[in-house]
Amino acid sequence: MKADWVIINSCREGRFECLRCGEHYTPAYPVPIDILVAIGNAFTKKHKSCEPHPDGLMCLECHERGHVGAMCPKAHRAGMSPAAWVSGPDTGLSSKAIFYVMTGTGDGHARAQHPRDPDDFGRCYRLLQLFPQWRARLGEMSLESLAWAGLVAEWDELERLYEEERPTGKAPKLYRAMRKAYGELP
Repeated sequence: MKADWVIINSCREGRFECLRCGEHYTPAYPVPIDILVAIGNAFTKKHKSCEPHPDGLMCLECHERGHVGAMCPKAHRAGMSPAAWVSGPDTGLSSKAIFYVMTGTGDGHARAQHPRDPDDFGRCYRLLQLFPQWRARLGEMSLESLAWAGLVAEWDELERLYEEERPTGKAPKLYRAMRKAYGELP
């Protein structure tokens, strides 16, 4: 049963949330996995017919509407420290790879993780918006892997495609350009 607006929010005690209507349920953890799956299926079934709210999905950060969680003004404010960012919810392996290189932490495997799809790229993009001084040093990522070298070489174009396609919620041009940049497509 597909309902992308129903999630388990690990930043909020692992509660099930419907981003359309705002209802949520937190199981009494610890819970056996088969019970957790049953709860998730029941919650999803209940919310699969929820209509989109006129003001958009609920933000995972502040639980308000009108913006996407990744661009939440309450969560991503000027002056956020790298330590606050890395412990926040808008991270992934590739954005953490940038963090590790820029802060001189992490091992070789963690530092080599590159963005593999537009969602990954978006987290990297937002990280570099928060810390523009790291955007100026992005070339350092080229030393971590051939995939990063290809992506860094095309980063300006990838950012342009991300910004162009972001309002649509789909990014086929960005995805194709990324795959080409890291050598998956000719």
